[in-house]
Amino acid sequence: FLGRSDAFIDYAVTVSNGHGPIEQVHDLDANKAVGLRLRGTYSSPDFRISLGGYGMYGKYTDIKKVVNIYTTDEGKLAKDDMKTPLQVDVVKVRSMDELIVSADLLVEWHGLRLQSEYIWTRWDYSNTTPRLPNEALLAGDVSLGGTDLYRASNVGTGVYVLLAYELPLKRWLKDTKIIPYGFYELSRHDDTLPHAWMENVAVGMNVKPSAFVTLKVEFAVMEPELALFGGQFQSLTAQMAVSF
Repeated sequence: FLGRSDAFIDYAVTVSNGHGPIEQVHDLDANKAVGLRLRGTYSSPDFRISLGGYGMYGKYTDIKKVVNIYTTDEGKLAKDDMKTPLQVDVVKVRSMDELIVSADLLVEWHGLRLQSEYIWTRWDYSNTTPRLPNEALLAGDVSLGGTDLYRASNVGTGVYVLLAYELPLKRWLKDTKIIPYGFYELSRHDDTLPHAWMENVAVGMNVKPSAFVTLKVEFAVMEPELALFGGQFQSLTAQMAVSF
């Protein structure tokens, strides 16, 4: 606490299995990811501002099990300690060290909401991690069948800004909330794949007839920074979320 009830700092320490293909249910490498979250907040009846940051370091591991047959040219076991020529070997499909740092800002004032987040990542791959065919294409590699197409260690960045306003219609609509918003996002998640860099601009509206139901409609324009795939994409989506 900073000495007054409407200004405070909170923190959290995280320990997890880290990222992986089945991180929610199983840890494939017995390495733990650690993180630290800090946030400072000031609030009053009409105004609130919050500024925070998060850092996390861990390892990403993806494995597969392969059945191999180990015999000599004479048909004998390749190793004396083997009981059968059929052996199940664990092979690393993907392995990397992962560092994530982010900063976030939230400002609320008389129904106006400004929200933004910036994220920086660094992925250091082992030299045994092959590049996927679509990643090789984005990087300009044409020899997709080659044996030397490995994932490159890379740095990624991303930022978004959201501006929303809750319309002052409580006198007529009571508990129903109508919130138009605008959104901008810039994603450069891998500095070795510039063809995948994307800008996204969206406008939409949230309608909340109750605390448990949200209706949403959004129009978005996504623009690749390099027009490898023919320019911008446009989308119109509608969603309904119900919580219990």
